[in-house]
Amino acid sequence: MDFVAIDFETANSSRNSACSLGAVLIENGKIVQRKYSLINPEVPFHRFCTYIHGITEETVQDAPTFSQIHKSVFDMLDGHIIVAHNAGFDMAVLADSCRARGLAVPNSSSFCSVEMARKAWPEMSHHKLNSLCTHFNIPLKHHNAIEDATACAQIVLICAEQFGAKNIDELQSILAKKAKRDAERRKAELAALRKMEEEARSEVEAQM
Repeated sequence: MDFVAIDFETANSSRNSACSLGAVLIENGKIVQRKYSLINPEVPFHRFCTYIHGITEETVQDAPTFSQIHKSVFDMLDGHIIVAHNAGFDMAVLADSCRARGLAVPNSSSFCSVEMARKAWPEMSHHKLNSLCTHFNIPLKHHNAIEDATACAQIVLICAEQFGAKNIDELQSILAKKAKRDAERRKAELAALRKMEEEARSEVEAQM
């Protein structure tokens, strides 16, 4: 099981405003490297974002810009499967941050641990990162990029172990089949329920 779990925090609603990054490299199912960096986005912060993650313009005034950390980010991510909790957001931040500066975007596929969790554990009422961490007793300082990335990696490893998957592709295949079976079962249960309701209604009408 090899992949890199990432998490970005942003200064505002723009995907090109990364203010911190956490990245966790997994090789053979083990955490082998963790990287964390504050990032100076060189744009104003929105107070709501600061409320969420606690990072301010003063916090990052001496931090490197995205251009300055790009090489180390690229080297870590390029060619790897990138996992994130709500991968669409983090992959957009990565791509927009690179393209806005004329930098190479890592050639990587992505895997969303939110979608994974929904298919793996549909009985759970919430699939947010903090909810999953509570369920699996994973310590978490939420909205700290390296904490979120680490927790994301741990949840994927738990899921892979539970379903006996040796890699991300295999895990995707297993969960896709499970989701199809679950949908068919729900459809059958709904049909059975409707049949029971119809039979009960027919009995009532016959007695009238």
